[in-house]
Amino acid sequence: MPGSPPAQGPLRAPRPVEIQIHHEQPTFQGHDTYRSVQTQIGTSIALTRRWFEPRFSILLLFTTMWAAAMMRVLMHLLAGAPTLLVLLPILHLGAGSGMIYYALANLLNRSRITLASGLLTISHGPLPWAPGCVVAARRIRDLRLVQVEGRHGRSAYALEATLDDGKAVRVLKGLPSREQGAFLEQTLQDALGLSEQALLPPVGARCFA
Repeated sequence: MPGSPPAQGPLRAPRPVEIQIHHEQPTFQGHDTYRSVQTQIGTSIALTRRWFEPRFSILLLFTTMWAAAMMRVLMHLLAGAPTLLVLLPILHLGAGSGMIYYALANLLNRSRITLASGLLTISHGPLPWAPGCVVAARRIRDLRLVQVEGRHGRSAYALEATLDDGKAVRVLKGLPSREQGAFLEQTLQDALGLSEQALLPPVGARCFA
């Protein structure tokens, strides 16, 4: 009688091209966990997630053309138009400038996720954006990928950490795909010693922005 097929381990999320691993310590065997060796090994892992999506190139082109058109209108109106008429292109220029910055940030920025010296640190740049976060690794009891329902029915994903006091903290938001989120979730769970189950079945938790 043929033997039973070997039990399969958790499904491993493949690394998306937008995410790079810069350096990683060797995996420790036996009973050692990240918490038991973190003070001895220093940096455990560092990752970079590139924000770039092609659609933001189109947005940048459109908003730049729009802002240029509003600038021409404004220069024409400044020649002697009433103040109220001048305010309209100024408001459009302000909105256009904000959209240009938003598009540039999504084309150029990266998120850096580092697990080092007992801290999970997340920062964004080079263009200034929302603040990152710093969380003591010893306080993290759970790390999960959650789905966020945004505007216009467009979903995004976030990494949410449950701390030792029961508080849930969004440590990384704005992930555009479940594949990126699943890889980051699994990689950080492994580094923190939290990996317990497969990551690729449907995301259970749903949060609303």
